[in-house]
Amino acid sequence: MLIYVISQLTKLKLFIREEIRMKTIRQKLVIFTLLLIVLPFAISNIATSLYMNVKYKQELENNNMVLANSLADQVSSFLQKGYAITEQLANNSDVKSFDGEKQKGVLTDVLEKNDYFDLLYITDANGMQTAKTSGDLADRSNREWFIKVAEEKHTFVSDSYYSLTNNTPVITIAVPIFNDSKNFIGVMGADIKLSSLQEVIDKYSKGSRHA
Repeated sequence: MLIYVISQLTKLKLFIREEIRMKTIRQKLVIFTLLLIVLPFAISNIATSLYMNVKYKQELENNNMVLANSLADQVSSFLQKGYAITEQLANNSDVKSFDGEKQKGVLTDVLEKNDYFDLLYITDANGMQTAKTSGDLADRSNREWFIKVAEEKHTFVSDSYYSLTNNTPVITIAVPIFNDSKNFIGVMGADIKLSSLQEVIDKYSKGSRHA
């Protein structure tokens, strides 16, 4: 009887051991199967996310570059226009005549048609103003723009500053005036309002996008 009991216990032990082994195998199979399904899915999602992130950044950079180039063209066009008009004035016969009344008439007409100019003015070769669109005539021989143009005989563009006329941010374009013999006889000056430039830039700012 004792031998029978021991035999049954042994069988039970082996059965339990086998069940545990089979359960472990089943668990491993389930885990392995899940890994086969979940791991590729996770890797695919991560790869897709990284790819989309890179594509988004590239698209954003490309869009920003297009915006920057377009904006740069607008700014360049704006400044070139002011530059061109100032040069034309420096070559105008009424301006070169140094008849104050004629000069002022030309400057006033240009200012009325181009409101991005803050002030237009002309000085003789000594720096004394002979005409301007507003304010009293004054000696400008100590101004940087006049000194640069008088010495180098080339167009000078200043850094930005606040004008004394309207206390608005401006830049000055100063162009030398030459007579028919190519002698330096004065300076044609133009102050361009940077607020007008800001209006050009603001057209590119929409929603969360700022230029």
